[in-house]
Amino acid sequence: MGARLYQVDLPPEILSRGFWLYVWNIVGPCRERFCYVGMTGDGPSRVAQSPYVRAGAHLGFNKNNNGLRKHLAKKGVVPEKCRSLAFLAYGPMLPYRHKDPTDGYEASRKRVGALERQLWTAAEAAGNTMLNQRPRFPEEFDELLWKDVHAAFTPHLKLSN
Repeated sequence: MGARLYQVDLPPEILSRGFWLYVWNIVGPCRERFCYVGMTGDGPSRVAQSPYVRAGAHLGFNKNNNGLRKHLAKKGVVPEKCRSLAFLAYGPMLPYRHKDPTDGYEASRKRVGALERQLWTAAEAAGNTMLNQRPRFPEEFDELLWKDVHAAFTPHLKLSN
């Protein structure tokens, strides 16, 4: 196999830290379809990374933060052999101050986490094969924010109402 040139176009906004929701929409080597729903700002470090940083970590080899690679491995799938890996990111959804992550961080994290859970649930109910488990955030979520989230992801992902 010879070398090829690939181009990845990134919108600069995807480099912004904050609270984002994201979805991996994957077609495996045998045309099997997988879905992974996540959020930035979900770790104990109290840092809400950019979706760009999170996407790279998911596909990396650091066993502490490459969740997507690990979940695919459980299905016998190697990311490099997939037919397509689509990364969808929506945000930043709530204010975030990197210099002072204690300023409303936990409240924002829980608010976006509840939306992450709802997005995961809507994707699973629509028949997507989910790679990760349902997030453990409260079931109650912000209905107004959910309408925006649902509208943003629906053109790219099967979601239930």
